[in-house]
Amino acid sequence: MSITIKDIATHFGVGLGTVSRAVNGSGYVRAELKARILAYAREQNWCPSASAKSLSTGKTHIIGVLVHGYAYYIWTNLIEEIRKRLSDTEYSMTLCLGQASRDFDKLIAANVEAVLVLSPYAALYEDIRRLIYHGIPVFGIIGFEHFFPSAHSNHYEASYRGTRMLIENGHRRVGYLGLYMRGNPGRHSPSTCVYNAMKGYRDAMAEACLEVREKRDMIPFTDCLQNIEAKRIMEERLRDRTHTAYFVYPVTAQMFFYILCREMKVRIPEDVSLVGLEGDYFAPAMNPPPTHFLHNYEEFAELAIDFIRSGKNFVNRQYAVNYVFVPGESIRKIQYAEQGEKS
Repeated sequence: MSITIKDIATHFGVGLGTVSRAVNGSGYVRAELKARILAYAREQNWCPSASAKSLSTGKTHIIGVLVHGYAYYIWTNLIEEIRKRLSDTEYSMTLCLGQASRDFDKLIAANVEAVLVLSPYAALYEDIRRLIYHGIPVFGIIGFEHFFPSAHSNHYEASYRGTRMLIENGHRRVGYLGLYMRGNPGRHSPSTCVYNAMKGYRDAMAEACLEVREKRDMIPFTDCLQNIEAKRIMEERLRDRTHTAYFVYPVTAQMFFYILCREMKVRIPEDVSLVGLEGDYFAPAMNPPPTHFLHNYEEFAELAIDFIRSGKNFVNRQYAVNYVFVPGESIRKIQYAEQGEKS
């Protein structure tokens, strides 16, 4: 059975802090006593744990990660990328699969050095303020803008680029199939990403002097495969060839689109083209592979590591992370005259 720092302290009749200072080389310990402690530790094959090191350094090197659970692939991908980055550092990660007040209490009690909150929302603000009050820096990843440092994906940029891509390939009748909302929710809302995705599509169309008619061109999707109303509208649009291409968001809408096209014997990209927003590891399973944008997990992880190392000196700002473009086979280049464009 391996010994502990407490066993070493008992063996020499000294306090835990003395042993910690001796093995970490910090603070004053008599040279003769320090040599004896180190020799005994080697004989017993003892290595100082993170908690032992923290006695002398005042740092635990523990990073707390708060997440709702494993319901969304985005969270698991983010956690894995952050875990890989931390494995090459002196830090360890403690994961809380919940965001209740008691989960925040656990992190405060563990004296974590920093906390990463995945997809934070306004209801957590009181508990996040408690962390900050206790001197624990907080960084939000994925979602929207907050009063503390945060990073979110740039839905506008990806939507704008994707729509422009379709237009530059000759498409003039481009529809939007995806999450939908009315009005501008502001920067501090969970719906901001939806608004930005829609705005990117609209701005790209307007820049090309292409009219967007709400009822004709904007097809609402409610983020599940069983969309009865969306299916009715899309069956009509595909049958009538209302559009030659679609910008589709998110991945569930892309899966819905592919399934419907297969049922209706509509070929991608021969009969209809698309660009998708999000998709990640689901995309290769689709035939043909969609041209799409996926979350930049590497950049999110880099920001997280910068935040952890900077601690309280990290700049309190909002970071917009651009999606990664993934070429696929879902766009067909057409000639304007082929479309039989109608105003």
